[in-house]
Amino acid sequence: MDSLISVEEDLRIEARRQLKAEVLDLLNVCEYTKADNLYSNECVEWWPVAEYQIAVSRAKKEQARKVAEEDARKIAVARRKIREQVQGLLDEANYREADHCYEASCADWWARIDYEAAKSEAQFMHHFINTFRNGSMADLDTIYNNRAEFVEFSTDDFITLKLPKVRSHLTAIGMRLDEEQERANARPESRVLIKARAGSGKTRTLCARAALAIRDERLTPNQVMILAFNKAAAVEVKHRIQKTSGIPDYQNARTFHSLAYQLVKPKRKLLFDTGGHPSAREQSRFVQRMMQRILNPAFKEAMVEFFRKELEQIENIGRDLPPKEYLQFRRALELVTLRGERVKSNGEKFIADFLFEHGIEYRYERAWEWKSDFLDGATYKPDFSIVANGHDYILEHWAIDPENRNADLPEHWDISTEQYRKQILDKRAFWESKGKPLLETHAGLALDGRKTFESRIRSVLQRAGIRCQRLPKDEIIGRVFEKDFAISRMAELFMQFIQRAKKRGWSADVIACRIAEKPDKEPRARMFHQLALRAYREYEDMLDEHQAMDFDDLLVQAAEEVEARGSSASIHLGQGRMQPLGNLRWILLDEFQDFSELYFRMLGAILRANPSIRLVAVGDDWQAINAFAGAELRFYERFGEYFPNAETVGVTTNYRSNRSVVTAGNQLMNGRGTPAKVSRLAQGHIETKYLGDVWIEFRPGDQFREKRESDYLYLLPRSDGKNPSEFALRQAQALKQCTQIILGSPDQKTILLARTGKVYGIELADFRARLIKILSTLRKVKPESLEKCINTMTAHSSKGQEAHRVIILDVTWRQFPKIHPDNLLFELFGVTPHAVLEEERRLFYVAMTRAEHCLYMLTDKGTESPFLNPIKNKSMMDADLNKCGLNKSPSLGSFGAKIRTRIETSGALTETASTPRTKDMSPWVLVRANVSPCLRDLVSALQESGAPAPDTEYYLPGEDDLFSELAWPEASPPVAILTEEQMVNSERWVSRGWKIPSPDLPIETIVAGIKYYALSRN
Repeated sequence: MDSLISVEEDLRIEARRQLKAEVLDLLNVCEYTKADNLYSNECVEWWPVAEYQIAVSRAKKEQARKVAEEDARKIAVARRKIREQVQGLLDEANYREADHCYEASCADWWARIDYEAAKSEAQFMHHFINTFRNGSMADLDTIYNNRAEFVEFSTDDFITLKLPKVRSHLTAIGMRLDEEQERANARPESRVLIKARAGSGKTRTLCARAALAIRDERLTPNQVMILAFNKAAAVEVKHRIQKTSGIPDYQNARTFHSLAYQLVKPKRKLLFDTGGHPSAREQSRFVQRMMQRILNPAFKEAMVEFFRKELEQIENIGRDLPPKEYLQFRRALELVTLRGERVKSNGEKFIADFLFEHGIEYRYERAWEWKSDFLDGATYKPDFSIVANGHDYILEHWAIDPENRNADLPEHWDISTEQYRKQILDKRAFWESKGKPLLETHAGLALDGRKTFESRIRSVLQRAGIRCQRLPKDEIIGRVFEKDFAISRMAELFMQFIQRAKKRGWSADVIACRIAEKPDKEPRARMFHQLALRAYREYEDMLDEHQAMDFDDLLVQAAEEVEARGSSASIHLGQGRMQPLGNLRWILLDEFQDFSELYFRMLGAILRANPSIRLVAVGDDWQAINAFAGAELRFYERFGEYFPNAETVGVTTNYRSNRSVVTAGNQLMNGRGTPAKVSRLAQGHIETKYLGDVWIEFRPGDQFREKRESDYLYLLPRSDGKNPSEFALRQAQALKQCTQIILGSPDQKTILLARTGKVYGIELADFRARLIKILSTLRKVKPESLEKCINTMTAHSSKGQEAHRVIILDVTWRQFPKIHPDNLLFELFGVTPHAVLEEERRLFYVAMTRAEHCLYMLTDKGTESPFLNPIKNKSMMDADLNKCGLNKSPSLGSFGAKIRTRIETSGALTETASTPRTKDMSPWVLVRANVSPCLRDLVSALQESGAPAPDTEYYLPGEDDLFSELAWPEASPPVAILTEEQMVNSERWVSRGWKIPSPDLPIETIVAGIKYYALSRN
């Protein structure tokens, strides 16, 4: 019975639910009468009236909302149509009708400020389109820079729309750039910094900017001034603009010093002048004469005391560096002895100076065992080899006290304390087996200061029977200065001090105040500052006595002259032609990373005199290597602070080097800015070579005679029959290694680079002469025929050079980086351990990126440069290769797209010009765009034949006037195609090892020859 009742109840509830749903459905469709009837007849007994009325009210409100929403939609549609009508009138430049329509139909709902913004945007669009069709690119820039604040038009969109005009002008002058270079030259700002990586065509980009400005704005050529830091660069830029840009009368490319000279026309004699730029040699000679004037006995004694002074704060120097950088810094940090040697610690300096001051003969780090078992095959070089009483003595200065079991190695060592303790035992056993007395000191003995340590050295030596009698003071001073090393070293330091001061505009009095206000915490630096300040005052006195000035004085006077005369100050262009500053329209700066305070003052004065000048600077912070000469990266890094309303843009694709070289450079500089992009598909070759792997046979005995005599090319036997010295053996190993590398492809140009002017114990020039003699003997050719193919230079002087193959010599941790303690003397000028280490890294980057195809680095096991680590990491290299693709072009925003559509509709945009660049286009597209019409048939034939794409607009390195439109420098031998005009220089190309096909040959013959040389290269 209960279950029956339950079922009936459920049925009743379900019936009521359905009735209620039916009533609500009627309410939702506005059938209120039917709903009321149904409710009264069927629901009133169980559905409370109050609840029903709420449902009715809710339904009516919902209906009212829907009606209102529909009315609003209709109004919105009507308004959108009328707004589109008004916008259409604006787009058609019918501003009067648009105003009338707005006032009549829109003013009560379309905010006037929004309408005025739309009207201004339309006016801007029409002005832009008209200017695009009829005006110059400079006019477009002016329109863009002066646009109303609410015109939403990004700079990227502006540049994208401007590019067809840029390309049109470039085509007219026979040039073509990649998209990065084009976009850099399309920037609308009046102050632009182009950040250009090595090999990215910065000179080409700069020349294109000059040519575009001259042609687009119809300027007289010399209204564009290009400033470079050396005469060779200025000449190259001038020639390029004259020849490749078709502006033969362009003359206004000059050095900063040439500009300053023309502005000042100094009455005083300009010292160190070699025709528009300063001579480092003449400057050095002047300083040497200055040194002779101040080198009285008291000054000499003070200098010796400075040389003798150790770094008291050595453990604290560089402590603000990250741990990895600190280890690199400390391992590379050298100290200099009284005799001029570079040693690794204060303790070693104390020992060397003590031996020197006591007249005891010694050799520092003489090689005794070429491949020692206890040093993993590395050469064993004990700290000091002493000759006394007719015997050899060995003195090792241990980094720890061997008897103290709790002693640990300093943290910058790269082996463990236990490994080092084993080496001590092995070295003791080695000398015991040799029967040589081993004298020992350790770093703990030096903790109580130099005087106490010297007494301990004395005891060690005297116990071994070595007499210790200190030489008279005058004799010690005489020995320090007898080889002129001390004078040369101080002259170089004083010159650097003076240059750094003058480049910042600091007089001797200003320096004196700065020293007094904030003395250096290092006593050695404080001593140097007083000596250098004395030298600075003497230098200035000598200038006054000679009624002379140096180039820094010239820059100061140039800035003063411009401030005084304003835009009427003039530059002499030759042949009586003058260019007032007021007539200049563009200034283009090369190598901006080398900018300094005095350059900034002169340039700032010019820009104030003529604010309408547009400024474009090009530089690469990864190649900033001239801080020693006063260059300051702050101008590059904070360009916008020094030149307000400026913009920076990147040009990063490397066209010089193959993939492996570009990638290695990126890994070296990882985390220090935008990486370079790869342009070449060829992998190239990078290899680290170890001198220890090169065997030079010098062992006596008939069984070694043949190999020994073969190696006489590299290492002549000693007349006394003894084993070769360490320097002689390393020279021989390096020469043999370089010979083997070069003989792999002997006709390719090779540059050998070193950190300093000496390498492996000899001058770089002598190393080159020996190498050329060896190669000429092996190849049976005259040495003169190799002169053009093999060059040596320091890493610093290699800036701007390039070669098929680069060999970097002595890539060890005491050369790259080379951390000289004298660097720490210039903290007054902002020099810090971090800055020194970073500049050394950049210097190695410059050396690496001179290579086009092959890069070799010679080093020694156990002392490899830390800069090799990222390059040797193959997984990082491979990962970087995958990241080096080119960026996609930015897509246009809505307003930019609208302008583009209207330009295309008007026919102002040709199909060729408007087609976006694709990053994966064939290299032959660029080749074809960059050659003279007379060569296009040859280019087509070359492409069809499968020949490798050539370099275009190729200048023979180091030769400003040897230019080829098409060149294959990587071929063996290299090949260049010269036009009829260029054929006058064909013999000079041939004399430098190039193949030059005659233009009279059939095209198929030329193509076959190029393929033979280019595809069969080694």
